[in-house]
Amino acid sequence: MKLTERFNPFRADADPLSAYLADFRIEVDYFTHWPQQDFKTLQNLVSTRIKLVLQTQGRADLTAQNEHFLLAPGSVMFIPPYSVYSASTFDHVDSYEIFFNLHPYAREHGFLQQFGFTRILHFPQILTPADTAALMSCYEDVRACRPGCYAQLRALLRAAQYGDLRIMFPMISSVDEVRGAKQVLEQAKDMLTAEGVPFNPNVKVGIMVEIPVAAVCADVLAKEVDFFSIGTNDLIQYSCAVDRINEKISYLYRPLHPGVLRLIAMTAKAANENGIEVGVCGEMAGTAGMAPVLCGLGVTNLSMSASAMLAAKADLAKHSCGECKELADKLLACASASDAERIFADWRES
Repeated sequence: MKLTERFNPFRADADPLSAYLADFRIEVDYFTHWPQQDFKTLQNLVSTRIKLVLQTQGRADLTAQNEHFLLAPGSVMFIPPYSVYSASTFDHVDSYEIFFNLHPYAREHGFLQQFGFTRILHFPQILTPADTAALMSCYEDVRACRPGCYAQLRALLRAAQYGDLRIMFPMISSVDEVRGAKQVLEQAKDMLTAEGVPFNPNVKVGIMVEIPVAAVCADVLAKEVDFFSIGTNDLIQYSCAVDRINEKISYLYRPLHPGVLRLIAMTAKAANENGIEVGVCGEMAGTAGMAPVLCGLGVTNLSMSASAMLAAKADLAKHSCGECKELADKLLACASASDAERIFADWRES
């Protein structure tokens, strides 16, 4: 699990050691859990970060720097950066690993030398059951906060200074998920502000509408975001209960199914009524003749492969917005996908 977070628990005015340590920040980069690792041998491992291994179950042998260590339940191992080691696990090993650096990096080596942390240190069976329970709880708390996304969001916020960058959250099914995602985004902004790192605080935030319930609740979701992007590939699959890459049932994947068209129209209407952009980013946008249909349904932006753009532009240039809407209304009124496909084919030939 990727996590980049800096903290320092020491007070500069407490004592000389704390005053020395107050200049450093512990930068935790990864917190990982390795459950039930059976009979595995790993050769010549190396990390550029300081690594703590906390063994909670089972046994593991580790060899490094001409030394041999046996990790048993309750053991803790400190591995300095750039150490080369090999490990073998036995009988359902369960362990946690924390990777971190000291910031500023330029002083890390001197710190490790001064305190004798330049070699692997083994502390056998020092973890109590209470320590193990606390470690497991901490890991679950960290995982629940989805720490990996902070690095991505921070990078996006910083990059947004240099262009029209937007952030879109996928697989949204409820307002609670949107608000939760936006809260994490605000936390990423707070981190950058606290560190004095420049970023664009006004990045537009949108969601993918690719789950049927999101389309049904589009009027509510539209009040929470700056734009919609309809993912037609998944929307069609979930609506029609079909796997489009399964040859036995792929015939059920029908973009012109009236139910699918109504979901798209419902989403577009909610977006237009709330003054936000609505686009389509699935294959449907680049399918021949579909651009006028989507335009008639109220979609304002289309995303497609470069090879499909000229044909889509030509299709749109042939028809007015009124004609596109007239076609869309006819398709929405159809009782079946077969009827809609026939009307669409006749329209294409006319």
